[in-house]
Amino acid sequence: MKKMLLTFLAITTCCCYPFAQNGLKKPVESNHTNKTLVHKPNKSRNYSWSGSYWIFSDSSEYVYNTQGQVTNSMSQNGSYFTERITSNYDNLFQPTLEIKEDYDHINAAWKPGIKHQIDYNGLQDIILDERYVFETGSWELWIGTKNTYQYDSNNRISEKIEYTYDEFAAGGAGAYRENLKFSDIVYDAQNNILEQTKSFWTINQQFLYFEKEVNTYNPDNTIDTQYVFDWNVNTNSWDNFQRNTFTYGLNGSYVCQIEVYVSNAYQTSGMHGVNFDSHGNRTRYYTESWDETSNQFVLIEDYVDNYLYDMNDYLIQHIHKEITNSQQAENIYRKDYYNFETFDSQLGVPANGAETISIYPNPMEATSVIDLSKLQEKVQSITVFNAAGTKALSIPVIENKKVILTNEQLKSGLYLILIETDSRKIQSKIIVQ
Repeated sequence: MKKMLLTFLAITTCCCYPFAQNGLKKPVESNHTNKTLVHKPNKSRNYSWSGSYWIFSDSSEYVYNTQGQVTNSMSQNGSYFTERITSNYDNLFQPTLEIKEDYDHINAAWKPGIKHQIDYNGLQDIILDERYVFETGSWELWIGTKNTYQYDSNNRISEKIEYTYDEFAAGGAGAYRENLKFSDIVYDAQNNILEQTKSFWTINQQFLYFEKEVNTYNPDNTIDTQYVFDWNVNTNSWDNFQRNTFTYGLNGSYVCQIEVYVSNAYQTSGMHGVNFDSHGNRTRYYTESWDETSNQFVLIEDYVDNYLYDMNDYLIQHIHKEITNSQQAENIYRKDYYNFETFDSQLGVPANGAETISIYPNPMEATSVIDLSKLQEKVQSITVFNAAGTKALSIPVIENKKVILTNEQLKSGLYLILIETDSRKIQSKIIVQ
C-alpha cells in the first residue's frame, strides 16, 4: 500500500511552489487562469489506455470552495463507488490536509487509505509535511519532513534545516533526524539567491559541507547559469563539479543543459526541460542523458500532459502519458470534463466586487495597469513570478493606486502576480504577448 500518491487533487496539472531545496522561495500556485472568472467542471469521465483503445474506468464528481479549489471528489463506476478524496485549505488557501479513501465493497464502507498533511509558519514556509498510510486500524506515518528556518531582517530565509522521518529509528518506533542544512545564503537586490551552501548530517552528529551553488540571472530575474561546487575534505575548499545553463521559451517554458567538470573542462552530461501552455498548465517534463558513443541525447523519462479547451475557455479534456527510456508509453489516462460552474479567480477577494483589484489590458501588448484603488487594506508588496515559479519582478508600492507594467520589464509568457497586503495575499495572472 506504500506507493507514491499524487497529492492534492487538481483539475489541471498541479504546480506547487514551496520553499525549494535550492533555496528559492516560490509562490503557492492556485487552480486559476489569468481571467477574473474561471470555469471548473463538476464532473468528469475517466479512461485508461489499453494499448489500442480507451477503456472507461469510472466517473468523478467535484466540489469546490469559493475560490475554485477542489475540497471533495468522489468516483464511481456505475453504482459502485471506487474512491473519494477530501482536501482542506487554510485561510490563505494553501493546502493543509488531504485524505484519500477507497471503497470496501465487501463491507459496504469507505476505508481510509492515505493522508497528506502540511503545516506552515507565520511566513507561509512549510514546517511539516507528512504522509500517512492507514494500517491495522490507525494512521501510520510513512514519509515525513520537518523544517526549521532562520530569517534576515527582510524576512528572507537565511538558514533552513531539514529533518526527515526514519521509521527504523528509536528502536523501530520512528523518529525525525537531521538530514540537510541550507546556509550561507546571499541575495541580490531583487531577492534572488546568488549563493548558498548545502550540508548533510553525518554519523558523527554534525553537519558537513557537500555542495555549494552560485547563480547568475537574466535582466528579467530568470536564472541564467547555476554553478555547482563539491566540498573537498582534503583541501578544505570547493571544487568545480557541475554547470547548469537555462534557456527559455514561450509561457515560461525552459530547458536546462547539464555539464559536469572533467579534466579541467565542462562536458555535456544531460538535460531536462519543462513546457507550459498559455493557461499555466505544465504540458511536458522530460530528462535526457548524453550518450558519448552516439554523441546524442538519450531519453530517460518524459511526462506529457495535453489539455484541450473549448471556444469559451473551458477545460474539456486532459490526457496524460509517461514515456521511459524504452520508448514505451505507460500510465496513460484521460479525463473528459463537463458540467461547469464559475468562480472568481482573484484569491481572497470577495466575488461581490466590494474589494477587488483589476488588471487591464490582459493579455498585455505594451503596457498593463494593476489597479489597487478599491482595496481597503494597505498593500505591502507586489511580486511577479514566471510560470516556472522564478521571481521576475518586484514592484515598490507607496500607496494603493495604479501600478504600470511594461513589456520592457517582462518578456512574452504567463506570469503570476502576488499582492501581499497587511492582512492577506491576493493572486492573479497576466499574459504578456
